[in-house]
Amino acid sequence: MNFVKNTIFIFLVFFINDVFCQNDWTLYPAKDSSNTTDSLASVNISKDSNIVISDSSILLDSGQNIKPINYIAENGHVIIKADYRLDSLNSYLSNKGTLNGFAVQLIVTQDTKKVRELRKIFTELFPEEYLFDEYIAPNIFLYAGKYFTMSDAVSLQKKLDDSFDNTMVVRKKFPLKVIQKEE
Repeated sequence: MNFVKNTIFIFLVFFINDVFCQNDWTLYPAKDSSNTTDSLASVNISKDSNIVISDSSILLDSGQNIKPINYIAENGHVIIKADYRLDSLNSYLSNKGTLNGFAVQLIVTQDTKKVRELRKIFTELFPEEYLFDEYIAPNIFLYAGKYFTMSDAVSLQKKLDDSFDNTMVVRKKFPLKVIQKEE
């Protein structure tokens, strides 16, 4: 029985601590109006004051004088603090990184003459499409297109069905280096 009372007491202490400690933890602290480090002037606006907005500045006319508040500065600077390892990672990915995508396989053969003929026919019919081949011994694979989604590759396959037999959409890995050069 004593264990249950101690457990309930500890639970209540933690619960009350959580309730009182969570007050205003998401709010920013209020700025002291006398200690402003902003480059903008703080202005009190009353009901009888007029505000005129003109290209990146606000003019406040309270009957006394007009004070411009410019939000866009002519000169400025940015300091970027980045880890040096990010540059080496980006360099590695651009040289050796790959991207998963889709292509349309036109033919798999061991005869280079057939590949040349299909390459010529394809470039005459579809000069804008990307065409590449891959040699994995003993076969030569001829692929068309380089797409991120399967639906785009299927739409190319539908165009190619009239001119080529037995085309097929396959998953391919493309080097990031080639994709960056094309764009």
